[in-house]
Amino acid sequence: MLRPLLLLGALLAWTPALRATTPAVAGPAPVPVAAPAVLQRAWLDEPRVPAPRAERQPDNVLLIIGDDFAREAMAIYGVGENPAHTPVLDAIAGAGVVFENAYSQMVCSPTRAAMLTGRHAARTGIGTSVPWKQCQTSNNGCFELDLNESVTLPMALRGTHRSGAFGKWHLSTYRDGRGWMHPIDAGFDWFLGAKQNLGGSAADPQVYFEWEKNVASRDGAHQFTARNYATTDNVDDALQFIERQGQQPWFTWLAFNAAHTPFHAPPAELQPLTQATPESPNSELQRAMIEAMDTEIGRLLTTLRPAVLKRTWVIFLADNGPPPSSLPLPLPAVVKAKPNPWEANIHVPMIVAGPGLVAPGRGVEHLVHVVDVYATVCELAGRPVPESASDSVSFVDYLVDPSAPARRGVSFSERHRPNGFGPYTLEQWAVTDGRWKLGKYGAGGISPGGGGGPLTGLSFYDLLNDPDETIDLLNGPPLSPEQESALQALLDERDAILAARE
Repeated sequence: MLRPLLLLGALLAWTPALRATTPAVAGPAPVPVAAPAVLQRAWLDEPRVPAPRAERQPDNVLLIIGDDFAREAMAIYGVGENPAHTPVLDAIAGAGVVFENAYSQMVCSPTRAAMLTGRHAARTGIGTSVPWKQCQTSNNGCFELDLNESVTLPMALRGTHRSGAFGKWHLSTYRDGRGWMHPIDAGFDWFLGAKQNLGGSAADPQVYFEWEKNVASRDGAHQFTARNYATTDNVDDALQFIERQGQQPWFTWLAFNAAHTPFHAPPAELQPLTQATPESPNSELQRAMIEAMDTEIGRLLTTLRPAVLKRTWVIFLADNGPPPSSLPLPLPAVVKAKPNPWEANIHVPMIVAGPGLVAPGRGVEHLVHVVDVYATVCELAGRPVPESASDSVSFVDYLVDPSAPARRGVSFSERHRPNGFGPYTLEQWAVTDGRWKLGKYGAGGISPGGGGGPLTGLSFYDLLNDPDETIDLLNGPPLSPEQESALQALLDERDAILAARE
């Protein structure tokens, strides 16, 4: 259940100190201002009557992607016992809407591919993490996101918007030499960030403070060792890009590595409330990393010129849930975390705010999926949705009309290995209509009997009465007629989506 949002009064009352470091941007030095007051002036002071679709002007869009954390990490959802301190994201939620039933893919790369193409993993072939180096010896294979099969999101925005990508990429491989330019080939004008998880599989927390950075544009790419804290560095780069656009509309893809492993204590000034130290447990270190990200998002928003923020939509989401290593000890017998299709992994936080949003501070119960970001950004930017983005459904109606009917019937998440189009050594998936959920968990999740026949290896849950997925209805008494009907409908939806492979 969504925690009630205390809107305007709480927003204006909250005045924490935000980090005052000046980023490397053109123009006058920014003055730190409390984020809620900035959002109030930018979005809440305007009339809340949206223009007809045909009359909407192309807006800026800031897409912010957090890494590896769930709804439990954010107090606004009211489902976690010890959430992170996220006052800036809470303020964005108060000025916008909170999606209560947003779903992602199971791991990093498939979520990014879905947002970038508007297509499910069955169509893109990106079913698990794309290895940057040593892909020949990886179980995930050397397949990377094929840019010839889709009109990517920045490509769809060309003609009206400049596009910049900052932070984690994780969609290309090193082996062919073009991997450094992959974000540019995907349509972005600039990319500055890391090509994968910081340090690859390294467990050294220092990699957030000293890491390999790639800078790419249409003129080429070069690499160097960055020695600025990665979360801070990503915001510096995004601010510089936005400042340089002037009156030109823009799309910014800001993909933080935080709060992905390795867990570490961020700079103290970025996590003043958590105050984690290197000796803190992983669960506390992750909360500190999320607070540091929140602090830097506040710096980003308060540095933007008011006229720019006033015409900017902000979409924030997480790419998937946390790994078992972030959970408090002792772990339960069944660890419901990344990379399996449990709700704790694929039911993710998503908040949206911006100009023209109606009835801020509310929750939206309709299903949305990360693949829907594509069509939504196109609509906010005033651009048509290309036919290739066939799985994406815009949720703009939910932003401008509190009574808008549901536009998506089911959410589908998939993980397969290796990347590509088979044969696979691992296949997992989950499909839900918001109440009923059918999934193939296996390999790391529960491997149920599934009742025999074509349902062997599947699990079926009633999320309304069993949100923690503890009772597999396929391993109990015969299904009721209602359950039988729901099960068949989900099977049909699964078959229709997976038919894209054929």
